[in-house]
Amino acid sequence: MEDVGVPTLEMVNLDLDRALLRQLTLLQDYTNLTLETEKEMREGYFQIARSRYNMGSNSVGRSSLPTEYSERDYRATVRVGPKEDGNPDLVQRELVTMSPQEEEQDQSMKQFGILTSPSLKTSQRSFRRALEKTIERMNITAELEKLQTQFKALNHSKRELLEQEPEA
Repeated sequence: MEDVGVPTLEMVNLDLDRALLRQLTLLQDYTNLTLETEKEMREGYFQIARSRYNMGSNSVGRSSLPTEYSERDYRATVRVGPKEDGNPDLVQRELVTMSPQEEEQDQSMKQFGILTSPSLKTSQRSFRRALEKTIERMNITAELEKLQTQFKALNHSKRELLEQEPEA
């Protein structure tokens, strides 16, 4: 009679198959997200170029970027923070957005004038979506690393079980 708590070779093989299938699924998701991120970044840069064309090259450019010598105080509209999902083994990230009161006080788009170019706002949205997808890619990478560790442990268990089996 076998002990229920001791894994059998079949159970380990099944767990290996599940881990490998999950890894392949995550790799496919990662690849898709990479392509979507590139698309969003391309759209964001295209919209910035359109804004430069519409508003003039001096209105949107390097001189618009905040530096340590800027007169205005700039703040990030979003931040990346830890995701509280109750799983201490897997570190996940998420976007932390400003509160509505902070968004009202945000002056970053107003530096381009009262009537900000729609293409500039579209660019901002594209870059934000690209950031969201990048964070999803980071989360997938963390999960892949955890799966890789599990996979190695399962392979080690399988080798031990194969060594314990009596040769026929």
